[in-house]
Amino acid sequence: MMIAPMPKNYWKEWLVVAVLAGGAAWWALTGRAWARRNLFAPAPIPEASRVEPRFLTLSFPRIVPSARRHAMSRAELSHLLSGLEDLGYVTIGLDDVRALYADGRLLPPKAVLLAFSGDDPRGAALADSALKRRRMRGALFITRTARDGDARKAYLTEHAVAQMKLGGAWSFGTLGEDGALSAGPVKFLPADAALNAAGDEPAGLRVLPVRPDRLRDATLAVIEASWPRERELADDFSRPAFDPDWIPGWGVVSRGEGKLTLLPLPRQTSAGVFVRGSEQWRDVVLEFDLVRRRREFWAYARYRGENGFVRVGARDGWWYVEQKLGPRNLPTLLGRAPIVEDGRPARVRLVLKDDSAIVHVNGRMMFGRALRVHPGWPGAG
Repeated sequence: MMIAPMPKNYWKEWLVVAVLAGGAAWWALTGRAWARRNLFAPAPIPEASRVEPRFLTLSFPRIVPSARRHAMSRAELSHLLSGLEDLGYVTIGLDDVRALYADGRLLPPKAVLLAFSGDDPRGAALADSALKRRRMRGALFITRTARDGDARKAYLTEHAVAQMKLGGAWSFGTLGEDGALSAGPVKFLPADAALNAAGDEPAGLRVLPVRPDRLRDATLAVIEASWPRERELADDFSRPAFDPDWIPGWGVVSRGEGKLTLLPLPRQTSAGVFVRGSEQWRDVVLEFDLVRRRREFWAYARYRGENGFVRVGARDGWWYVEQKLGPRNLPTLLGRAPIVEDGRPARVRLVLKDDSAIVHVNGRMMFGRALRVHPGWPGAG
């Protein structure tokens, strides 16, 4: 008589397989987002720390695995992020920006919005990896998403975007054909300055492109110089290279040998240079030596975009002091005085305080009195 063995029961093995398969499916669907949200989430911003009405916005180039021209490697990004962390910067999201303009909800000191643009899935993953290490937030501006299986290498899939949102560290906007970054009523345009304040127009905010060819310390110096200045700035223009304090505007701007030179290009009528971090100045003392000029020269104070300014300049044998009230207004004359040619550079001093402008040339007060600045423009008093 033969006895056949009982069939072996594999239910335990099948249970293990089922658990592993379920775990793999869960990880593929929501696991990474869960880990990002629970293990590597950015620190919450305490409500008591929200005391500032302004923030900086930085726009990063494409993030790539290793150094490449016109792109930033993940290592370079991490190095820059560590510098921001050491300087005390706090990353914010697009929800924080929208709440600032819609509800007046303030931001923490040294708030910065880190903007990444483009549809490269690998670049987004590398950026997320660098941010995750330091528990920072980011904003990604894209043109479109792809359905699973549809051009997956060229665009982020809808599932990938959903997972990044669930991770709690990313907010999303759209990248326009003109390079503008938009998120609802908020729109950022590339600029040489990065500071945005509560009183600015949400559809005309500024974003500073981070140059991949600039060293980390130089980039951090530009970022630090973008905040409103509270100290005196003095420059003797002895060095040929521009430092973070100055933004060449248009035309040819050079410095060295004790002077700043501004020359228009053939198709331009002027050249300009700006002091970084002066956008929010209200009271100011501007002092400079005018060594030589062609045709005319102007120095602007309280300059904020095209909204308004007070300027002092020389033209056709006269010193002029003028004011511009807004983008649709022509400059109006506050005062003028003849230029006394004495064969030496003119030392000009312009003082703006509350609603008064005082101008000295070579130590002599022009007009014998303070000029009243019209109080109707945005920066007055």
